[in-house]
Amino acid sequence: MFMMRRDAMRFSFCILSALVYLCCLIGCSPSFDTARLRLGHTEAKPGGTVLVYKWDRIESFDVTTKSLSSIVTANSSEENRSPGMPSFSPDASEITFKEKAEGGGDSLVVLDLKKGTRRLLLKMPYLDGPRWSPDGTGIAFEGRSQASGDYSLYLYSLNDGKLSTVIEGQLKGGEMLFSWAPDGKGLVYQDASNNIYVLRLTTRERKRIDSGWFPTCSPNRRYIAYRADGSDDTGYIIYDLQTRKRERILRERYVYRSLVWSPDSRYLIYAADGRGDFYGDLLILDLESKKETRVLRLEESVYPTDWRVVGP
Repeated sequence: MFMMRRDAMRFSFCILSALVYLCCLIGCSPSFDTARLRLGHTEAKPGGTVLVYKWDRIESFDVTTKSLSSIVTANSSEENRSPGMPSFSPDASEITFKEKAEGGGDSLVVLDLKKGTRRLLLKMPYLDGPRWSPDGTGIAFEGRSQASGDYSLYLYSLNDGKLSTVIEGQLKGGEMLFSWAPDGKGLVYQDASNNIYVLRLTTRERKRIDSGWFPTCSPNRRYIAYRADGSDDTGYIIYDLQTRKRERILRERYVYRSLVWSPDSRYLIYAADGRGDFYGDLLILDLESKKETRVLRLEESVYPTDWRVVGP
């Protein structure tokens, strides 16, 4: 009996020694990826591609590598005139934007990013801020059918080329004043009095949620981000569509126009003025950790307009 107990103790000691050795090997080996053992505690990092607008060009920004690539640059030829703020197609294979038309007015343009081919969809006295619908069948934009007057919200059908009016004469001039709901069945927009409404396209019913500027819907359909309306620098608001609660962020920060959501709805990218006269800094805010990170610094105005995961 005594021998059996002693053998059992020796066996236990050998097992314990092996475990200690394995732990030392894992901890000391530079080639062993210890992060794999802590999957629940790894820090997430944003990825994907952001469309970036500058005054005379459109570029893409790789969030992982922090690199810029040119897409459209205005020139003196007829091919590339001064572009406007772009948005991706749902599969990120194309972008749409406005550009100045020959003889005056604006043109609605679609550019195939792989082929480099362009389609001119229509021309109007004024149009701005086109946004591709989530189902890929249409492009909404703000515009004016006459040289003067009120601004309306239009929807261009890519299936049959028809143009319909979604909101008649209730908008102010500018870009990034509306956003598609992720299901494609509605829009959130800012009217001329800075009221923010959620609109259902099928019934044209609308619901006011607040007053503010530059609303954008999160891809998970839970939140709307917008700049608070007021004389003071009150920052931005994250409005929860389920609880109807408001969370104030970016107080006392001079951020230009919209906050653009990441595809997973965890991050926001925006242009902020941190160095005087330029909006050259692009920053990303992690909504979970509240950590703000500068991802791009330029000595010129630069604005993010859309964020997608781009395939190979």
